[in-house]
Amino acid sequence: MKVTSGQRTRFLGRSPVIKGVNPSMASFLGGSVLSVTSSWPILPSIQLLANRSEYCIFSVAASPSSPATRHVSLASQVGESQVRSCTSPAGPVFRFYELHVQLADERVSVKPALINLFCPVGYFVLDGECAQCPRGPSGSSTSLDINASTIRSCVCDIGSYGTHGEFCVTCPKVSALNCSKVAMMLPQVNPGFYADFSKLKDCSWSRAECGAVTACPYGPRACPGGTELQCTQSPAECYQGWAVQSVAKCFFSKNHNVSHAPMQVSPYCC
Repeated sequence: MKVTSGQRTRFLGRSPVIKGVNPSMASFLGGSVLSVTSSWPILPSIQLLANRSEYCIFSVAASPSSPATRHVSLASQVGESQVRSCTSPAGPVFRFYELHVQLADERVSVKPALINLFCPVGYFVLDGECAQCPRGPSGSSTSLDINASTIRSCVCDIGSYGTHGEFCVTCPKVSALNCSKVAMMLPQVNPGFYADFSKLKDCSWSRAECGAVTACPYGPRACPGGTELQCTQSPAECYQGWAVQSVAKCFFSKNHNVSHAPMQVSPYCC
């Protein structure tokens, strides 16, 4: 039998049934890839017109605040014959998409699967809507979970440091510091540098200089990095911080031989 009209699809068999959708949630921004399990294959004896495609149909019922919408997404086979992938469109947050499938012979599922629309990572919930975590040249933040409850959920993103949201500050563009992780309260000091974060407020992402850090003449051996005010202090070697007049209360080595005399004046880190 050759199918030439949608009016004849009722003779091709029962309507398809959606057996499962993974995941069953999608971002309100769209772009979520869903794996839809259904009776996609049709009988091999049925001849179809060339280039007949399969689809996922996403619908949202009308509400007092928004009209009804309907989007059609091309379904692509990704592995098993019963599974197709579909990309969700953008939609109203905290509503549900009714998902139907349309087979290549134009049969459409009767009972829909429900797809919950959520606020994705990088957003938080504000007055029942999704708001993007503050981002800009002077500092960027992001949330780590979907449907983040408040702006305090927006921790500082990679490349920034601080508490949260609008209080995140872009890391100074100096080789001494890095902000390579999410949710950093302060920058990390790279090995070979010494830092005093009490002076960090005078540094800026837009300037190449930062008076809060300086290179150590003895390199990583004296300045291990990590956090501020770090100098190597061990029974083998002892270094002090910024060049201030003080006496080290630890041991240090002379010609690789450990001196056991305390209160020796040690070299400065920087």
